[in-house]
Amino acid sequence: MNTRLEDVRYTRYDGPRSHPALAVISLARWSALSALGARKSWRAKFLPVSLALVAFLPAVAVLVLRALFGSRIPQLTNGLELVPYRQYLTGVGVVIMLFAGILTPELLCPDRRDNVLSLYLSTALDRRSYVTGKILAAIVPLLGVTLAPVLLLFVGNTIFAEHALVYLGDHLLDLGRILAAGLLLATYYSLLGLAIASLTTRRAFALGAFAGACLISTAISGALVFGLGLDRHLQLLGLARIPLVATRSLYPGGGQDASSLSSGWWWLAAGIVVLLSLAILARRYSREQP
Repeated sequence: MNTRLEDVRYTRYDGPRSHPALAVISLARWSALSALGARKSWRAKFLPVSLALVAFLPAVAVLVLRALFGSRIPQLTNGLELVPYRQYLTGVGVVIMLFAGILTPELLCPDRRDNVLSLYLSTALDRRSYVTGKILAAIVPLLGVTLAPVLLLFVGNTIFAEHALVYLGDHLLDLGRILAAGLLLATYYSLLGLAIASLTTRRAFALGAFAGACLISTAISGALVFGLGLDRHLQLLGLARIPLVATRSLYPGGGQDASSLSSGWWWLAAGIVVLLSLAILARRYSREQP
């Protein structure tokens, strides 16, 4: 019998090295694509794609009407906007919440279930960069439903305006408000969803807990304030409502909410939820945790 020896020694890599930040970007990219159903069956893609299309529906509908009726739109609407920028995200708020609820468990639960964190840590990633990559993987796709539709509406309104440059100059501040509102919602729901997903290995449990935390807390807080007449600050317990009211306050007249709470309270509540979510993620992925 002939035998053959193979050289299986490990050798030091002497090739070109990329910046460690590229490892985070690569993790975020492939994590986001996988969570959205890339290289999976159509069933995995159906819900994210459907929710994204629903988020774009109001903007597309408005632009189609403007293309069809043109200058008659102001007369048909008595000078009012078909879909005001400050109300757009509120109108698709449930869609955004469901999108985050579907996306964030896919980013963490499979890794926790298969116990592959040690494999990631054997590369250029450490625990902090792993969490950073997962946060980016959640925020960027969410911007596709919190920022992109409103930006499309803004660009379309500018193009179809009678004087595009005049419209752009008059609504330039709205562009900054749109960017800030989209970023706030994407960050808020991403971190909240990831924090809840980090507590379980089951995606269904994470989705149920996220939806329950948002919807039940909002229903209870509304019942306590509007049903029982308790202190109006209890509305701040409604996790789903907090970022929506905060974003509306960015626009003139948008801060006048039925709650009569100042916009500062809503922004403070949003900041607390974001910080608590970051603290949970930091704890769950600390060195003391497996």
